[in-house]
Amino acid sequence: MIIIKRSRFIRICNGYNNELILLNTYTGDLLTIPSKDSERLEYLLDNPNTNKYSKLKEELMKREIIIDDAVNETARAELKYMELAHSTKKLLLTILPTEDCNFRCQYCYEEHNFGKMTRTVINGIKNYLRKNLYRYDMLQVNWFGGEPIEALDILVELSNFFIDICAEQKKPYRASMTTNGYSLNAELFKQLYQLHIVDYQVTLDGLENAHNLTRPHKDGANSYKQIVYNLKEIRDKIKTNNINITIRTNITKSVLIDFDKHLDFLANEFGYDDRFGVLFKIAWSNEKDTKFNSEELLPTGELHKILEKCKYKGLRFSINREQICSISGICYAAHSNAFVIGADGTLYKCTVEYKKDINQIGSIKENGNLVIDKDKWAFWVTKPVFQGEYEKCTNCFFQPACMGIYCPINRFNEKGQHQCVGMKDYVDIYMLLCSQSKNMYERMDING
Repeated sequence: MIIIKRSRFIRICNGYNNELILLNTYTGDLLTIPSKDSERLEYLLDNPNTNKYSKLKEELMKREIIIDDAVNETARAELKYMELAHSTKKLLLTILPTEDCNFRCQYCYEEHNFGKMTRTVINGIKNYLRKNLYRYDMLQVNWFGGEPIEALDILVELSNFFIDICAEQKKPYRASMTTNGYSLNAELFKQLYQLHIVDYQVTLDGLENAHNLTRPHKDGANSYKQIVYNLKEIRDKIKTNNINITIRTNITKSVLIDFDKHLDFLANEFGYDDRFGVLFKIAWSNEKDTKFNSEELLPTGELHKILEKCKYKGLRFSINREQICSISGICYAAHSNAFVIGADGTLYKCTVEYKKDINQIGSIKENGNLVIDKDKWAFWVTKPVFQGEYEKCTNCFFQPACMGIYCPINRFNEKGQHQCVGMKDYVDIYMLLCSQSKNMYERMDING
């Protein structure tokens, strides 16, 4: 007789109208269960070997909510991580066409030491792809900076090259951009769309006064009005549905003053448009002793209270939805198929800790060769599999999403103790918020 057990990768929380919300971190399923079925669901989870509710039981087994007792879930999650984090399906390049910026954000951790990318580095990127693209199934490029639009000529040149070489080798190509949005008007957006740049992250730090305090233009000018104008123009003039724009808010004490009004603004202007999502983070800076930091930064634990305010707003937490799926909560820096290429040709794994020596893993040469420090590389892409502090991962429902290596550089604290991903602390509220947005969950309504 087959013995059935409840998967340990299941998380359940209360939804609206007495519904239940169920998350399977291994399959990525986010399900809402109507109140009329909730008692039967809970009974089956507690008594998976019962002969009752056969139709519902069959559905739960199909979705791997209850599974064969012989299944080794720890090994299965580890295998999935190895297959995806070290696969050759996708080559992920984060490219800084310039490290300069037209903003001077108060919490910025970059020093803007390098201007536009040199011709040597541009040639190196092209030659690297000529030599190596055949190894991969597709190319994904993330444009970063600095402000990438400040080096539009380089961005256009490289984008056209990427499109051409991917067409020659019959490889899919997709690109994204992290931008302050100041120059991203509808006409430029159309041009970038033709270059296959379809995913964007644009930061709007609260309402006008708070945003301008945090994210001033380098000449001191108001940046809020122009960004809002551009976002509305894109919303109204760009008709394709094949775009994703995440409006990010880095929350400071000033942002909190009118945060409810900021939420209402986002909901009223973009909440009904499925192409727009939101991302809320507590503002952070690695420069700890500045006046701005002492006056404006909040404890990270404040995020839970802030997210509670988002209920019933109809906002789409697209990025957070991905982070509660299998291995999607793991930073790109932990993937062996991901590189960050600085404007001067320095290779990094992370776009945050540029100053740390462990993050400066090598360089790209004009002939396309990568010179990489293997010890530094190993720090980012390997882990002691469930040894020592990692052993607690084998009893955690969130294991498939983060695999204990969600952020390679922050996985251990100053005492060398393993730290859990912060996302796990807020998973219930994210499940609730995602259950409010269409196309981000599935309703499971089964009789029998």
